Amino acid sequence: SQPLVVVGRQAWQCETEMKMIERATDRIVYLDYVPFTMLVTLMRSARALVFAALYEGFGLPVLEAFQCGSPVITADASSTAEVAGDAALLVDPYDIRQIRDAFRTLGDEGSGELRREMSEKGRRRAEAFSQERIAARLEGCYAHVMKAA
Repeated sequence: SQPLVVVGRQAWQCETEMKMIERATDRIVYLDYVPFTMLVTLMRSARALVFAALYEGFGLPVLEAFQCGSPVITADASSTAEVAGDAALLVDPYDIRQIRDAFRTLGDEGSGELRREMSEKGRRRAEAFSQERIAARLEGCYAHVMKAA
């Protein structure tokens, strides 16, 4: 089985949650900080990116995972849900059972087809956030505003 790789600094007062995870498996790798190139490599080789943040300003990790072709499990309660659209498994970040079930869904040996579908949907979703598309939308918006003025 693959290890659970936890990237990023551990949150303040997260000891209880980390102990629960450690009871479930001894195959955990903690990485405090990784260079962007290593982060991309990790995302490309992962079964999924799990990003069930309670609050996120934009959801850039979800978008980066989509660009790498990684399936995503993310929170249904923040900007990550908007970024993800229908391309990710959305979970209630307060519901440990939903997060566990999403882990199991994508970790199952028979999940290959689902992960491929999610990868394709994620790549298409990421295209909607390309710099060219955003620039074109802004240009259109400004043109509309200038016409109305």
